[in-house]
Amino acid sequence: MKDFIQISADNIIKESKTQISRYCDKQYIIYIDPNNSHYKIRINTYYLKGTTVSLCIHYDRGLCNTIEEYNHLPIEYIESQAYGSWMDGAR
Repeated sequence: MKDFIQISADNIIKESKTQISRYCDKQYIIYIDPNNSHYKIRINTYYLKGTTVSLCIHYDRGLCNTIEEYNHLPIEYIESQAYGSWMDGAR
């Protein structure tokens, strides 16, 4: 399990699926990582959800540092990062 980290399910901001067709229907979560000093708001496309959430580090990308910044991100950017994180992990 060294390729996984665990977070509390309370840290999830959003769970969704890409809607823009070129991003191929990828499930993703957006979550807060309080241990990351630069990109606290992150996106991940390979996760196991329960009372805690296990995230594969290879399918993870930083989005921004604050909720305020996140609230201003266009959905196109978020979905492109979801697809990109999936592609990163697939390599």
